[in-house]
Amino acid sequence: MRTPSSADNARMTCPRPGVGRSALSAAAAVVSAILLTSCATHGTGRFTHAAAHGSGAGERGGVTLGINGQAWTLTAKTVSVRSGGTWQRINPPVMPAAGNSVVVRGRLVLVASVADTTLTLAVSRDGGGTWAMNRVHLRTQTTDINIALSPDAKRWVVGPASNTSVGSPSQYSDGFVNTTRGTLTEVSLPGSVANLAWSGSALLVPGGPADSHLYLSTNLAQSWQDVSRTVLGFTPPAMDIPATEPVFGPVLGLSSGTAVVTVEHVGATGLNVDLEATTTGTSYTSVGSVTATGDYATGPLTIASSSYGPDEVALVLPGSTDLYVVASQGKPITIHMSGLPVSPDSISFQDTVNGMAQTTVSSCASGKSDCTVTVSQFVTSDGGRTWTPS
Repeated sequence: MRTPSSADNARMTCPRPGVGRSALSAAAAVVSAILLTSCATHGTGRFTHAAAHGSGAGERGGVTLGINGQAWTLTAKTVSVRSGGTWQRINPPVMPAAGNSVVVRGRLVLVASVADTTLTLAVSRDGGGTWAMNRVHLRTQTTDINIALSPDAKRWVVGPASNTSVGSPSQYSDGFVNTTRGTLTEVSLPGSVANLAWSGSALLVPGGPADSHLYLSTNLAQSWQDVSRTVLGFTPPAMDIPATEPVFGPVLGLSSGTAVVTVEHVGATGLNVDLEATTTGTSYTSVGSVTATGDYATGPLTIASSSYGPDEVALVLPGSTDLYVVASQGKPITIHMSGLPVSPDSISFQDTVNGMAQTTVSSCASGKSDCTVTVSQFVTSDGGRTWTPS
């Protein structure tokens, strides 16, 4: 099967908005939509060209890179999922939503879709041959749905992405957990499903103001406890988080059941991320830290991350071209990535050899107008050392 094209462009004639580091790692498919909205909001110009490129339902040709090692693209109603260095086709009864909405683990296939306030989860246990449908109602409209699959592939949490501001108190969002009968039951989550991961049979998710707290559930999201002190040594304030305080990045789940919690510290010289591993959610072991120099906005910053084989995860700090491979034990391994024009927005490794990365490059021909945004996909077959256009 032919893989998607390596680049799509969107030209615009409006001032370039200030881009914080957190925006650098937003899904590249969303970039064009953000810029178009910015033009409309400020009334400063118009798109002169916008190529089809995205991960939303109904769009074609775009590639979505999931943090659990999935990479998929939509053509009509066929979803092509990258496994290793090849693509396999599945035909789900629904179109995937934006976000980490497609998960394939062996013969299990999960595809989440959303229309207005209806979330539909299609489940196949025979590789896409037959499907069971689950529909639930969301309280608000969204386009972004994420799935977090347990290490034993028997449980999953599905729900929309959410975020909080620095000054706001803790806010809970909707999520859904599958029951033993396969249906979905509604639960309250103190953070975004996009940053949630499993630690064995427990759930961990950053939440609270600016994701400054870490929450643990040992009963499938029926209740939550704040375990921030266990990781940080203190409990952060309930609101109005100082800019110097650490915040939690995404929790990275390993197939072995270990979860790696990222703790972000932004200082005068750059960004430092501490890596804390846990198998229970109640005790943590440091597995190292990674740093990047530069001028970073206050957090939380979205870090490009992916599973890296069954027992490791890989991450890239914003503005960096170094890939850090993290296991539950031992210090991170640093791999310098060559062939990428800039730091990737997102990455997805199907195993320890094959992976994909997505980058966004913007340029303006005349000051802050007549700008071009180029979104490109790259592939690697040597574990992330060298990358070539897909």
